[in-house]
Amino acid sequence: MHVGKTGVGGSLSTGYAVKARAVMLVITALIVVACVMFLNSYSQQLFQQRAYNLGQTMEKVAQLVNNAIDNEWDRLNYLSHELNLNPPVDANDLMRYLSAVYRIDGHDHAWQLSCIDSQGGIYRWDGTSGRWNIPDMLIDDRPNRQALIMESAENDAELLLLLFRLPSPIVLGDESLTVTHTMLTIDIATFRELLEVSAYNDSSYIYITEKNGLRLYHQTNQSEFTTAYNILSALGNYSYIFDVDYEDITGAVSRGTPVTTLFEREDGRYFVSYAPVSTNDWSLFLFVPESSVGGNTANFALSLMVEFSAIAALVIALVVFFVWTNARQTVARQ
Repeated sequence: MHVGKTGVGGSLSTGYAVKARAVMLVITALIVVACVMFLNSYSQQLFQQRAYNLGQTMEKVAQLVNNAIDNEWDRLNYLSHELNLNPPVDANDLMRYLSAVYRIDGHDHAWQLSCIDSQGGIYRWDGTSGRWNIPDMLIDDRPNRQALIMESAENDAELLLLLFRLPSPIVLGDESLTVTHTMLTIDIATFRELLEVSAYNDSSYIYITEKNGLRLYHQTNQSEFTTAYNILSALGNYSYIFDVDYEDITGAVSRGTPVTTLFEREDGRYFVSYAPVSTNDWSLFLFVPESSVGGNTANFALSLMVEFSAIAALVIALVVFFVWTNARQTVARQ
């Protein structure tokens, strides 16, 4: 009889052990699934928050650039109006006017006013004249206001040129020439402070491009993020981490809607933020290393995983102890 009782107790003990292992496996699986779901959710929310903050910064930069260019257009409109009110009698008089405008208030300005005549001749603020080398911009079916960015022929400076067609051409005396356009030339270096995003530890890279992605300007005081001539096309070579991918970027650029996302290339992860510029449908692209946007998501997620693993191990140990104790008490009562 004693042996039989022991056999029954052993059978009960074995049964409780099997149940305990099953309960442990279920609880462990639930904890692991919960940890993974939480980490994925947290990583997504962290990305969205950081992308939102970066996007807000980028939109402010774009607005500053828009305002700065609009101010230059206002300046050109005013100077053109003044020129129409007091038209020069000949080319020499025009050159004197341009030089006086450049040195108004007794100092040189960061902008220069030039005029272009109906034959493509250009009259500059510094007393020189020559030929305008982009005649297609002067034909009648082009917009009254045009802008372009080009490198200076004299140095490495990049210049913003604003070209305005006068509502009423100005006849230059007996020379049978008419001034048809005025032009403002601005060194983009004067916009440098607007384009700098100091919140990201001077590790950001910013580009101005045409709407199709062809690069027009890159901060000359920064290193290159990419040597690609087409920034939008270069983005097609990267691997995107979350839901917003390359197709979403190209769609946003096409619509002129700001967008920010995270991608990975050989040297690490980067945020890219796009915002439109009103002038000529230009685009601003900002690249920032992930580590500069409030820390590194991957490292943070790994840290969370270690902490959750430790908590899960403690919970499992407590469950095992509870099941084992309960099983011993149950066997002892048999």
